[in-house]
Amino acid sequence: MNFYKYYEMLAETPKMILSRMKEKTYSSSSAGSVHPIEKFLRSPWMQQSGICFAVDVGANEGQFARMFRASFPDAFIVSFEPIEECFQQLVNNFKDDSRFDCYKVGVGEKKEIITFYKTNFSPASSFLKMKKETASAFAIESDCGQEKMQVDTLDNLLLSFDVPSRSFLKIDTQGFEMKILRGAKNLLDRFDFVLLELSLCQLYEEEPLFDDVYQFMIEKKFVVKAFLDVLKDPVMGKHLQVDVLFGKA
Repeated sequence: MNFYKYYEMLAETPKMILSRMKEKTYSSSSAGSVHPIEKFLRSPWMQQSGICFAVDVGANEGQFARMFRASFPDAFIVSFEPIEECFQQLVNNFKDDSRFDCYKVGVGEKKEIITFYKTNFSPASSFLKMKKETASAFAIESDCGQEKMQVDTLDNLLLSFDVPSRSFLKIDTQGFEMKILRGAKNLLDRFDFVLLELSLCQLYEEEPLFDDVYQFMIEKKFVVKAFLDVLKDPVMGKHLQVDVLFGKA
């Protein structure tokens, strides 16, 4: 969800909070600073990795895809986004990019139709219900409706693509990451890098935590390569979320 600087904005009006949150989500600031993930993608190590294919799950309006495109101009990007309004903006944002494709569908552990929980801040919407404490702390309206949505696995959705060995997978789906990983059992080992946003405490109901996902990735022969960003409680100093880059062991 990338709640960057959220606690610092709690004194502002909800409208101001959401406006600035949208700017902070996978984007550089107006002052010209570079987002930690984009800075890492531009690092010599990543630039020499040979990555030529990226899969973006939970694309929203294409914030991450823009950073990836800026860092890897020749890579092919495939994005998945289930929210209609976000998907249409995603399509528009990349309408002139011939090496980009996107699909309006949710991604999960199996093909099914399940409930999607909407919030007034689209990057916080999820197939898991946000906990009341999370909504209150971050001034988010979590009861903005529910919708039945189609979900399918990465194994199925990427059947028409010849996923190369030098590929990058990013998943940012508000606690749904484990189910998506389980639905990629035939393809996961094709990715050299997997970027996951993981929680250290539950922000959504039934959300797997860092230890659960970490153990899963270790069993799949991945190791932690980098911690790219951390969300902290500025009052208590408690770490809440971390963006973790996994790579082949």
